[in-house]
Amino acid sequence: DVCSSDLRKVAKGGKGYLAGQYVVSFMGFLPAENPQFTALVMIDDPRADGIKLYGGTIAAPVFAKLARETVNYLNIPPTIPKADLASSERGGN
Repeated sequence: DVCSSDLRKVAKGGKGYLAGQYVVSFMGFLPAENPQFTALVMIDDPRADGIKLYGGTIAAPVFAKLARETVNYLNIPPTIPKADLASSERGGN
């Protein structure tokens, strides 16, 4: 499961928000059935050209790279999504 967010940064003194400044985040874990890896990626005031500054576009790719490396390092076996498993048991593709 995953969760992403993008939040505006609060101005000093707690009154209002800083224009154009955000904290984006993405949290996920795997495998879903028996989590062995959980991570929260937070990026303070991200900068990128040509893409929206959201948790799913900025922090999620970082999580994906961490997850790939961790799966390889810990030898976490792949799991089959239940929908795919049901389809293969019925002889579907």
